[in-house]
Amino acid sequence: MSELSERLREAHPNSQQYALGSNILLEAAQEIESLQAQLSEARRELEQLARKIHYPDCWDTSVYPTLSDALNEIGCNPDCCTQQPQGGEDE
Repeated sequence: MSELSERLREAHPNSQQYALGSNILLEAAQEIESLQAQLSEARRELEQLARKIHYPDCWDTSVYPTLSDALNEIGCNPDCCTQQPQGGEDE
């Protein structure tokens, strides 16, 4: 159990008046913890991708200012790319 969850339980351990609110807060705290864990994992994955393509060290960051820009550059094969060009529809 998280520190926040434990503190919420201790704040109103036997109070019927706060039971529903405390449960809602406990559920929210648990959801926040879950989302934080997911965010941490996503950040680790992005850091791994950046290391694998040597971003930003080996990239012109004025042309590719974000990791997403760099990944889009290397990830789109013109023969099978489904993305529309930035100028609009294909001619």
